[in-house]
Amino acid sequence: MLKELELDKQYAVLCCCTSGKIYVEAHQTAFTEFADSHWESALRNVSPSLLWAIKLRIQREKIASTFVGDDRDPIRDIAGLVGEALTRAAAALPERVLNEVPLLESIGVRRPALTGVDMDLYSRPLRRQKLAESIREQRLKLQEGDQQ
Repeated sequence: MLKELELDKQYAVLCCCTSGKIYVEAHQTAFTEFADSHWESALRNVSPSLLWAIKLRIQREKIASTFVGDDRDPIRDIAGLVGEALTRAAAALPERVLNEVPLLESIGVRRPALTGVDMDLYSRPLRRQKLAESIREQRLKLQEGDQQ
């Protein structure tokens, strides 16, 4: 009887890992789809004055290059400048701006907590597989013993 309870406990721990993985993947999918749709929308609605300024900067590089080297590419160089400037500006925004969108508030901006889940087992799929096989084998042995 105690052996069966121990196997039930191990199986429950294994199920928690599986449920946790499904939960985290669902969050990851929802968050990714939300972020990607906002990214695409922002790119469709980028400021014409920003585009004009970027075009002007590309032309400036053709006339009086700021970057040195034989392998310089004005488009790549300006993309790096723009990307860095926009990323720094976005990183400087307070965290609370992410929570101002109701849908994102319900999705969550961080991976959901997996309280009570064996994180060592959670992060090792091969170990979970071996545990599942071990539980199966032990249950079979118990059933064989009950039938005798």
